[in-house]
Amino acid sequence: MSTKEDTFLYFDFGSNLLKERLQLANPSARFHCTGQLKDYTLNFGLWGEHIDNSWHGGVATIEPKEGEEVWGVVWSRRRCTKVCTDH
Repeated sequence: MSTKEDTFLYFDFGSNLLKERLQLANPSARFHCTGQLKDYTLNFGLWGEHIDNSWHGGVATIEPKEGEEVWGVVWSRRRCTKVCTDH
């Protein structure tokens, strides 16, 4: 059983909105709430020769942009020595 001391809140977006996908690498992730980042915009990068994934598509990323917003999910996750996310 986890306590507040061994968990943290983590904002995610893009393909990590799907709980089943996120939990493949982070089985402790639990939905906490939806979230919004103000003054950021969603982009898709790493095209062309930089693509290093099995589906050969762009990777979701966020960039600062005044007046924009990015919606995502806030997950509660267990603390550990290695946090597994796709960057």
